[in-house]
Order: sequence, then structure tokens, then C-alpha cells
Amino acid sequence: MPEHIELVVRGYHLDVFGHVNNARYLEFLEEARWALMGECVNAIREQDWTHNIVNININYRAATFLNQTLLIDAAVSRIGNTSFTL
Repeated sequence: MPEHIELVVRGYHLDVFGHVNNARYLEFLEEARWALMGECVNAIREQDWTHNIVNININYRAATFLNQTLLIDAAVSRIGNTSFTL
């Protein structure tokens, strides 16, 4: 059940160099994660499960600038016994 979101880069996403600050990408990924998990949040609560982010890896490949549209795909890629990977 992949989730696709679009985000438009706004002025408040930018740093003094005029491109998206690296910490903002974590917020963008959080938006995608919430969109994906939003469909299952009731099931998660019914099972009395919890989830914590324990590892994030980002490979920055290019700068992002004002008014660009970012397309973010989020999906579960692995389900283990006590963890899952997005």
C-alpha cells in the first residue's frame, strides 16, 4: 500500500543559501510516513502497538529550491517480528 504525496517547496523551507535545509527533508519524510500510516492508525491502536523511529539514512543527491514540487513515495519494504522498514 504505497502512499504518494506531493510537497511544494515554500520559502520557510529554505536556508540562507536559498535551498532546502537538510533537516527539512526529515519533515518531508515525516509527512509521507503520516500519510502512509494514517490508513492503519486505528488498527495499530486496537492492537496496542507502538512505533518508534530508530534509524534514518538519507543520501542527498541534489539541492531543492523554491517552488519545486517534490514527489515522495512511502511504502513498507520489510516486515519483521518486532520491526518494519519504510
